[in-house]
Amino acid sequence: MTASLLTGFDRADVVYRMLGNMVNPSTAILIRRSVKITDTADNIIPLPVLVHFHGGALVRGTNLDPAMIPRWVVELAAASGAILVSPSYRLVPESSTGGDTLDDIACFWDLGGGGG
Repeated sequence: MTASLLTGFDRADVVYRMLGNMVNPSTAILIRRSVKITDTADNIIPLPVLVHFHGGALVRGTNLDPAMIPRWVVELAAASGAILVSPSYRLVPESSTGGDTLDDIACFWDLGGGGG
């Protein structure tokens, strides 16, 4: 269901936190293919941003797992021309403690990024 909705988007995955030997959390950035990002003079057009943290109670799922992202989120991003940003994070208890997971989420919001 959601996977088929995402076919109209271009996707880039960007690591937002370096954790050494561990899997580094990344953010999926999706832009609808039909959305114009520059005008005729190649000026960048400001676009709204929709940030979605996947469900799973911090213990299961991934950022764009069809079971974890509601259809309305994808539809809202598509209808509004918003850039959809969906960060991943370490899951409890397989790779982190709850505090580690919350640190990942805080690091995502830190525009300086790269926290360790």
